[in-house]
Amino acid sequence: MRYFIITGELSGDMHAAAMVNALKQIDSKAEFQFTGGSYLQTACNSKPLVALENMSFMGFYEVIRNIKTISNNFKQIKSAILKFKPHALILVDYPGFNLRMAKWAKQQGLDVFYYIAPSVWAWNTSRISVLKQYVNRLYVILPFEYNFFKNHLLEVEFVGHPLAERIALEQHTEQYGLLKMQGLGKKPIIAVFPGSRSQEVKRILPECLGLTAAFPDYDCVISKSPLLPWAYYENAKALGFKVIEGAAYEILKHAKAGVIKSGTSTLEAALFNVPQVVVYKTSKLSFLIAKLLVKLKFISLVNLILNKEVVKELIQQQCNTVQIINALKQCIEHTAYQHTILNEYATLRSMLQHQGVSSRLAQSVYKRIVNDAF
Repeated sequence: MRYFIITGELSGDMHAAAMVNALKQIDSKAEFQFTGGSYLQTACNSKPLVALENMSFMGFYEVIRNIKTISNNFKQIKSAILKFKPHALILVDYPGFNLRMAKWAKQQGLDVFYYIAPSVWAWNTSRISVLKQYVNRLYVILPFEYNFFKNHLLEVEFVGHPLAERIALEQHTEQYGLLKMQGLGKKPIIAVFPGSRSQEVKRILPECLGLTAAFPDYDCVISKSPLLPWAYYENAKALGFKVIEGAAYEILKHAKAGVIKSGTSTLEAALFNVPQVVVYKTSKLSFLIAKLLVKLKFISLVNLILNKEVVKELIQQQCNTVQIINALKQCIEHTAYQHTILNEYATLRSMLQHQGVSSRLAQSVYKRIVNDAF
């Protein structure tokens, strides 16, 4: 069978590659074309039609600034799809681009599969009708998404969370290289994940700078974003923080507790059994707009999935040095609180069905293509 895969972000590239490896196990004649990065390039053993760095534009300004590149990407990908004649178009996350592509592909009579659904349950519910009209099958990775989309009459399947699968495998590998190179390992570690974007780090990291003084018996280790210059972290280094790039999982694997910016990293920390304080801070205007658009009780994936406050969330004014330190002390010093969090993490892990995620996805896609073909 022929599969055309579109990813536009690093996480999607990684999860799509795991799916490709699973597809190759059940379809010995599988052929692939794709947009993406190094993970898919390795899995498909070929170069991407459009490389990840020419796809990944985030934020209103960046999209506008690169509108010509994005338009050219659409034209190039459409032309390649028509020439390749895939049995399935598999769209992975990246909704701003992929939902437009889904509409076009469906109009061409293609089978469209969408893996990792847009977060329409949080905002922009208008996208539900697009998914319903132009996607044959939606594969979701969060347990509550299944009922949400089912109630909106979409063809949906919950396959489990690919991060849970990946981290379960990571737990069986011994990693302690980069941390040892930095002279770490003698003291317990506090993981600090202040975000991957400029404005996140500028607003959140200053509120974390008191950690080294408050926890002198710990090494405070910052996971540096590869997207940002080292200069962003100079003040932290001067205060005794260790700043490491490219070792997020290694840091989490050995962390006693963490201060984690809201996002995927909160789920990763939970899957590594790291008691955490979730933080988020943005501009007043952005926060007011978000409050109007986003209707959620929680901001962290851990609390959203479990539908209760398991980990402390410090947002906006609450995201300050004093409250971060106090909440982190709870994680480190109070054994009963630690045990409660870890027990809830175990429930979370079972809900995410961490075994065989990529295999379930591949089997479902392949069976549906075969059924359509005969």
